[in-house]
Amino acid sequence: MKNMKKFTIFPMLFLSTFLLSTQSFAQKKFAASFYKGDWYFEVKDIPQGELTGVLSFSYNGSALSSYFVNDRNGDTIRVDKINVADTSITLFFSAMGQNVELTLKPEDEQHIAGTVMDTYPLLAARRKD
Repeated sequence: MKNMKKFTIFPMLFLSTFLLSTQSFAQKKFAASFYKGDWYFEVKDIPQGELTGVLSFSYNGSALSSYFVNDRNGDTIRVDKINVADTSITLFFSAMGQNVELTLKPEDEQHIAGTVMDTYPLLAARRKD
């Protein structure tokens, strides 16, 4: 019975450690400065097809600001408001006559992912200079 307990505890301990280590990045807190710079983005499954471009974050004084540049037509869309939380960032802007909300979460140091209006998936990779 004693050997059986050891045998059962070891796999459970291993599984728990594995699960906690894979979830640790998702739970990590990020400062607003994490997002600073340019990110290549791709939005899939929108009615107009796929949308790609550059999402840029910079500081205007002490406030984080942002804008998008659309690859399709070169249009620039300014972000009106940014909410930074511990594990995500939410951008508010207007596009095609609609108010749009985009929530992003870091996947790792070089990638962020999220959804536009809780519907369309967006993936972005940090631009390397």
